[in-house]
Amino acid sequence: MLEEFLKALVGWASERSDIFAVGLAGSHARSAARPDSDVDVVIVATDPGAFFSNAGWMERFGVVSAFQDEDWGRLRSRRVHYATGIEVEFGFTAADWARIDPVDPGTRKVVAGGFRCLYDAEGILRRLVATVHACRVKSVKNS
Repeated sequence: MLEEFLKALVGWASERSDIFAVGLAGSHARSAARPDSDVDVVIVATDPGAFFSNAGWMERFGVVSAFQDEDWGRLRSRRVHYATGIEVEFGFTAADWARIDPVDPGTRKVVAGGFRCLYDAEGILRRLVATVHACRVKSVKNS
């Protein structure tokens, strides 16, 4: 079920000119998910707020039973519960979330906690992951 959802997500994102990248974060990205784990995705878009004013896009991935919005600062999310039982936290952010140097602590925590690039047409997320990994290696060497 997860792989089908991720395939649909990547297909949807790649069809849209307003989405630059999609990443999988958290327990599913680090292969440590439990049966009740939610799916955490980060979507880098030109206008993240547009996804909160129109809810129709959520139905592309299944029948929505409930949803709620959450604000994490530079990243806002919409937590969607689907009738199939899958729970997805769609985190939306602008491209500068992944381009800030140095990487802010919240972004660093998300990426260091497990992150997998699913769709990355411009290499934004790959560069972010490499930056976070390089900083972690430096920290270990300096310890």
